[in-house]
Amino acid sequence: MTNTEQPLVSIITVCFNSQDTIEDTILSVINQTYENIEYIIIDGGSTDGTIDIIKKYEGRISKYISEPDQGIYDAMNKGINLSKGKLIHILNSDDRYYNDKIVESIIKVYLQNKNVDIFHGQILKKYKRFDSIKKVKHPLAMLKKTMVLYHPSFFVNRKAYERYGKFKSDVFKISADYEWTLRCYCNNAFFYSIDILLVEMNDGGISSNNMLNIIKEDYIARKLNEINYFYNMAFSIRRLLYLILEKLRNVVVNGKR
Repeated sequence: MTNTEQPLVSIITVCFNSQDTIEDTILSVINQTYENIEYIIIDGGSTDGTIDIIKKYEGRISKYISEPDQGIYDAMNKGINLSKGKLIHILNSDDRYYNDKIVESIIKVYLQNKNVDIFHGQILKKYKRFDSIKKVKHPLAMLKKTMVLYHPSFFVNRKAYERYGKFKSDVFKISADYEWTLRCYCNNAFFYSIDILLVEMNDGGISSNNMLNIIKEDYIARKLNEINYFYNMAFSIRRLLYLILEKLRNVVVNGKR
């Protein structure tokens, strides 16, 4: 590539007390073969060794701030506001790129498809006992029900954030990425699937209490994007019933031990 063919890519990592994982995240960014990367870290005011690790690589980090925020989506919005890249990727502090040529591979696709709003690919999800490759198995229309894409794999055209807005951090604590993706879909954003394994991420697990909040926030996300009320309610009830049945099954199984 010539210099004129190397658009700036902004990579944003948000973190809070991430000393156990953030070094792997940073290394996976600074070891990328693509050179024109702006790396931004938004820290929520960590009190462990996270800042010491960030400072260790300060010469390879374009910008970092450490201050209290209103949650992960507020931090992501801060990073987007600071960024200048043509493409923006949010890499969480316990995730890492699958290999050192991920950004280079994305740029090759981007240069042939500059009108795309959202490039998305596969992720490798690491569970305690096994790894699982997550591919998009459903049509995008399924976004009206739930998040069928994997936000950690999104490389977003800056124009998409300008056109559709950023995360509604004042409304959502868990489902802002779903609402944003649904908002883009409902406004005819151009999604482009790439058959590449992009990100390796750890499974953090979801408690039943969080699941209840996810059901509630997903309902609000669909409502804000004018998904049919009866459809929205029916799908929410279906997920709630599934959660109840799952809890009952666990009670029965544990009761037999």
